[in-house]
Amino acid sequence: MIEVLLALVAGVIGGILSRWIPFPKKTPPLPHIEVDSSHEYMVTRGVEMFYEGGDLHMAKIRRQENPGAVLIADGINRG
Repeated sequence: MIEVLLALVAGVIGGILSRWIPFPKKTPPLPHIEVDSSHEYMVTRGVEMFYEGGDLHMAKIRRQENPGAVLIADGINRG
């Protein structure tokens, strides 16, 4: 019973303090990429390069074929 009361009090105090302490805002979303040949795409995992070129669809295929690989578009990591 004491534990429940302490948890309730801690929750109330945390809720009150959260209104006074500013928390960092979410990071803004990455800009949308237009699909055209003016972009440079790379698919890498560590030092291994699986694809480098201007075809987004091919880059996505290579990323799916290689677990753990990331898609980098114009120098921005897209996951």
